[in-house]
This record gives sequence, structure tokens and C-alpha cells, in this order.
Amino acid sequence: TSLVPQSDATGRWDGLGEVLPHVDVLLVNQDEAFALTGMDDPVEAVSAFLKQGAGVVVVTMGKQGAVAGKMHAGKEIVYRGSTKKVKEVVDTTGAGDAFCAGFLYAWKTTDDIPYALELAACSGAYIVTKFGASVTPTHKDIQDLLNQE
Repeated sequence: TSLVPQSDATGRWDGLGEVLPHVDVLLVNQDEAFALTGMDDPVEAVSAFLKQGAGVVVVTMGKQGAVAGKMHAGKEIVYRGSTKKVKEVVDTTGAGDAFCAGFLYAWKTTDDIPYALELAACSGAYIVTKFGASVTPTHKDIQDLLNQE
């Protein structure tokens, strides 16, 4: 299962801790991570979510990329993902959703978190080059971005 909680202006995140042990992948943005954990560092937030039982945790940080973590043999492993450069940002609507979809697809098909972060970055990058949130990149579109230097 994956969980992508949305921002809650009321700050009511009741019950999230009870759900995390049942979550394979938690994807949150930096603001949500900080609000939920009380931490002000994304790596520390990843650690806090892992300690609550989430399987894989991804914290997106906009232009600063993303961090992801998981437990392996009782130790936390943290990965850093960068952003993908684009010529022109047209509209950021849907970029986070595209990132999440790209990450989940790549992680589910490869179990490779660094690759999933890279593919997710390409998915988000593709979306910001188009207007509106209804654009859906093809597998070829994402592969073309992956292959760009």
C-alpha cells in the first residue's frame, strides 16, 4: 500500500501513526514531513517515519530534489534524488502527483529506490513543461528525459 497524505490546514493528522506500520510507501512533501514529525530536516523526518513502521519513505523537496529511506537489516538507508533540468517551466500543477506516480511505478517494477527517484524526477519534470494537470507522459517521454544529460 502507498499513502500520500494531503496537507491539512487544521493540522489534524490524527491516526497517521497507527497506519504507518501498514504502509509500504509513504510519500510526503517537505512541509507535510515537518508538520507531521516536528523535525526541520528531511533526513530526520524520513528516520522518524521509518521508526514508526513505514516501509519506504519519500520526502519531496521541490527544486532541492527528494530524499528516500528504508530499513535494511535493522539499519536505515537513505538515498538522495536530484531534480531533472528542463528548458522552461510552464506550470507546476500536478508535478508532485506525477513524481509520486513515477516513483511508485519504478519502485514496484524494479525495487530500486535510486532508479525510482530518478524516474520520478523525470515524471515531475515532464509535467512542468506543459500547461495544466491533465497531461500524461508516455513511457517513451520519460525514457527520453532519463537519457538526457
